[in-house]
Amino acid sequence: PKTPPSASVPEALQCPICFEPMVDPVLVSSGHTFDRGCLQRWFAESGSFTCPNTRAPLIGGAATQMIPNIAVRQMVEDWATRTNTKLREVPKGDASAARQPTAAERRGARQAAAQAAAAQTVEEGGSHQSPGLLARRTTAPEAQLHSAARVIGAVAHPLAQPASEGAMPAASGAAGPVTTMNALQVSHTDEVWALLVYHGKLFSGSKDTNVHVWDADTLSMLGQLCGHGGSVLALVGVNDKVFSGAYDNTVRVWDAVSLSPLVTLHGHTDAVRAMTVAGGRVFSASYDGTLRCWDGEELCLVGVMEQHTDAVRDLAVGGGYVFSASYDSTVRAWNQDTLELRKTMLGHSAMVRALEFAGGRLFSGSDDFSVRAWDVGTLEPLAELRGHTDMVRVLASHGERLFSGSWDFSVCVWDTAQLSCLAVLQGHVDMVLALAAKDGLLFSGSYDSCCRVWSTDDWRCVQVMQGHADAVRVLTLDEDGKRLFSGSYDAAVCAWEV
Repeated sequence: PKTPPSASVPEALQCPICFEPMVDPVLVSSGHTFDRGCLQRWFAESGSFTCPNTRAPLIGGAATQMIPNIAVRQMVEDWATRTNTKLREVPKGDASAARQPTAAERRGARQAAAQAAAAQTVEEGGSHQSPGLLARRTTAPEAQLHSAARVIGAVAHPLAQPASEGAMPAASGAAGPVTTMNALQVSHTDEVWALLVYHGKLFSGSKDTNVHVWDADTLSMLGQLCGHGGSVLALVGVNDKVFSGAYDNTVRVWDAVSLSPLVTLHGHTDAVRAMTVAGGRVFSASYDGTLRCWDGEELCLVGVMEQHTDAVRDLAVGGGYVFSASYDSTVRAWNQDTLELRKTMLGHSAMVRALEFAGGRLFSGSDDFSVRAWDVGTLEPLAELRGHTDMVRVLASHGERLFSGSWDFSVCVWDTAQLSCLAVLQGHVDMVLALAAKDGLLFSGSYDSCCRVWSTDDWRCVQVMQGHADAVRVLTLDEDGKRLFSGSYDAAVCAWEV
């Protein structure tokens, strides 16, 4: 019989069999992760090689592959360190946890985990958990997402190799339609950090210090914007200009039509991590703890906002304010016209990484595992939204729905009016890094190298889209919502017809 789950152990780190921390987590072909010792005992006691969660036969039977889930193991170790918890020792002979994996092994394990998860049907691999209920599996609907992905850039991944004329490469394995792949041309040489669709063009910013420009319709490459001396972390567009913020502490401005450089804006003393536009002005946020406001037409400094005591991580605009999220655990509200600090919004107990203005309210996501809702009129807290078991990494919204992605591998869906959790979307096998939404569909990108597609009608996963060989870092939709772009740590940008 199973013992009750430990209240102190995050659910994402518990073995589904024994509810204890997984000290030697392994992934099986059903897409689920278990502690190796528990899984081996399950095989011995049940006399069958089936998934303990679904009872479905595992691929390979007695020779079923148990893939070390390095990401989960690292999270267990991090949790144990934070909570000063002593983990049980891995039994001798279980060598998978005997040493720290190399970077190549980590990437290989992520790819193997993603392929195993995608090899299931949607019924087995993509689920949602209603608040307060056990996770339930649902049958995949008829194919309703017609997608054709084209890879912009070189990707060393079997699913992203060029297809011969009329041929279809390996499918995602989900019950949805087959995804076609076409490698168009070499793009970045390092991780893709930022994407922007503006004036019919796609701009991609990378760790290779360059911004590449593509025709958002034909996907042909139009040019490269070179000049930064560090990773390009943020992109915004206004007044026919594109602004790029980078690790070289500068903001560069480019003509969005001719793609010619216009000016380099200096002032920050550390990386420019985020940017936003309000009232024709561009606001840049930096790891130096400040915000700077730039005139979007004259391209000059309007003012500096200095109150944070640590790095500023994200920005949002709404209700006449520019909101800034910081590693100092606060959110600050600034008058977007006068640049005066209106209020320091307290409540989070750890770094604040994400902001989203939705349903007339501000939402903030933090390393304290929570999402907080704020009244934009009074700037007072409305509610603390609990549902994640690890850091909240990204926020997005569509209509009256807020979406939060976390290091616990899940996406939570919130009602922005009632401030209640509608669903917990589970299926990724690594941290969720990116979100995007349109009418009827939600897209989530993860460290597991996959992009999952969820129906916003019933919150079922309708497709697992593969094509990247590393973490999906950023997602954005084109101006009419018919094409999704994904940027990855594999240096590629993928275009998906949705």
